[in-house]
Amino acid sequence: MVKEHRCQVVDGASCDPIINTGQKKDGFWARITSQYNNRRGSYLERSFRSLQSRWDTIKAEANKFAGYMADVLRDNPSGMSDADKTSLALANFADIEEYPFIYVHCWDLLKDEPKWMELNLRGAQHGDDDAIADYIPIASNINDDDPGTPSSQYSGSKRPMGRDASKRAAKKSASFSTSDSSQYVSKLQDLSIQKLSIWQEENAKKGSRYEQMAAIDSQRYDELRQHNQHMAAIEEEKLRLMRKKADILQTHKEERILGIDLDKCVPRLRKYYAKKQQEILQNIGANVDDNVDP
Repeated sequence: MVKEHRCQVVDGASCDPIINTGQKKDGFWARITSQYNNRRGSYLERSFRSLQSRWDTIKAEANKFAGYMADVLRDNPSGMSDADKTSLALANFADIEEYPFIYVHCWDLLKDEPKWMELNLRGAQHGDDDAIADYIPIASNINDDDPGTPSSQYSGSKRPMGRDASKRAAKKSASFSTSDSSQYVSKLQDLSIQKLSIWQEENAKKGSRYEQMAAIDSQRYDELRQHNQHMAAIEEEKLRLMRKKADILQTHKEERILGIDLDKCVPRLRKYYAKKQQEILQNIGANVDDNVDP
């Protein structure tokens, strides 16, 4: 959300412990404008005045809500969780101000900052709006050696890193960057070699599996071809036996017809059997002629 993005940019620019208090108002807002527009993504580009005006509205409403939140925390109703207390403060805000507090997402980012925590602890008072008009969280205004600053007295809060500590951390990080980079590159090389070895082993296993599958497929094909040949031979044998049986039956039929005494048949059957005997004898004669050598 664009409002939340604005709060993140303002908070990030103001909490830089290395720049610390060495930034004037115009420079401070110039940094905020630059960071916002660089990180805005699909949001519209905003000007210096647009961001400053929007922040004035957000901080005024957040400051007002801090008072309601402080009242709830001061009453400390029993049996209520933090979310319940926030809901109660929102209800009180809407009931008294007669409009809802629409910057809850911004409040979630601001409430843990020291200056806003201070408002939560003591409640909003007259002049607080001016006190944070050019809000720079307390992290950029305190001295690491000053134990009396308000931020050091917030129970359960962690003090932000100061300017000197931040500079020392940056120098330490830079001094180890070269050695860390070398170790990182070495580890990457080892991981690459290990990954290549695993890849080669996997390829070898895959190749072996492919060869086994090809051998199995070839064996199955040979078995199927032999089975088909065997079934074809069986079918041919069946056809041969059927033809032989048909020939035997035909021969028996012809022999029966040839054995009929035509003189004992009635005239009508005599003509029929005489014709059949003549056809049979002609076929036998043709077959005999076919089998005789020239």
